Amino acid sequence: MKKLNKLTLLSAIILIVAGSCSRDLDVSLKTELSPESFPTEQKHFLQLSGTIYSKFREKFAGPYWFMQSLSTDEAILPARGGNWLDGGRYQQLHLHTWNKDHSNVKDVWAWLNSTISLSNQVLYYFEPAPESEFKQSSIAQVRVMRAICTFLMMDLWGNVPVVKGFGSGDPVYTTERAEVFKYVEEEVKASLPYLPVDVEGNYGMPNKYCGFALLAKMYINAEAYTGVPRWQDAVAVCDSIIRSNKFELESNYTKMFFPDNGPQAKEFIFAIPYDNSLTTGDYTMYWARYNLHRAMR
Repeated sequence: MKKLNKLTLLSAIILIVAGSCSRDLDVSLKTELSPESFPTEQKHFLQLSGTIYSKFREKFAGPYWFMQSLSTDEAILPARGGNWLDGGRYQQLHLHTWNKDHSNVKDVWAWLNSTISLSNQVLYYFEPAPESEFKQSSIAQVRVMRAICTFLMMDLWGNVPVVKGFGSGDPVYTTERAEVFKYVEEEVKASLPYLPVDVEGNYGMPNKYCGFALLAKMYINAEAYTGVPRWQDAVAVCDSIIRSNKFELESNYTKMFFPDNGPQAKEFIFAIPYDNSLTTGDYTMYWARYNLHRAMR
């Protein structure tokens, strides 16, 4: 009986395999993505560039905020009952005793470099797409995102690598801070004519006034970055934002940080959207842990 069962099972397997081998596998694919079909539509450009915005928000509200705020008199993060000590890394930022091995320093360096690399990859995929107005604006927005990341690196470390392409195996070297400044400025200026002027429709993505604001941040500190003051240039780009009449100071500043905030806030020039139901990863929705009483979390 056992021998008969084995023979029956073997016969069934042979029939299944034979049947599957006899099927026609030469099927016309209707959803295949190729350089000829992707990206060609507006939604394709949004899908590709969306990966950059998701990557950019990963460490901004955590390690980057720690480095920028805990190292100044803006904030301090004390340990309570052993909680939040974390090897004294927050105290090191406050006391200015951190080094290259500090976890936040390594996290922010890797985060910004990987976001720049992802931007280069997206631009690589954009390049062969048919010319269109949306292609131009999408490329401009990605170039500005790459410029923002490069600016943050220049601001934090001074001499940093400038990586402009994707897929090259060439060694990467650091560039003098003044040259990095020049590169970021040129990238933003070249992108300005193609950046959208619609603010609400591009919430969370760079618009033309985001480009002006980035230049303003650079020009205000230009003397520290390059040794040459750029005060009048800072005034000029700030005037470009003000005269657009697209922004105004909110009557209640704190409402800009309420859970229901968004493009309706007229003070936002460039925002990083956070939504606990949509975002994943480290430090995506941790602000309540830093700013609210424990009973309110």
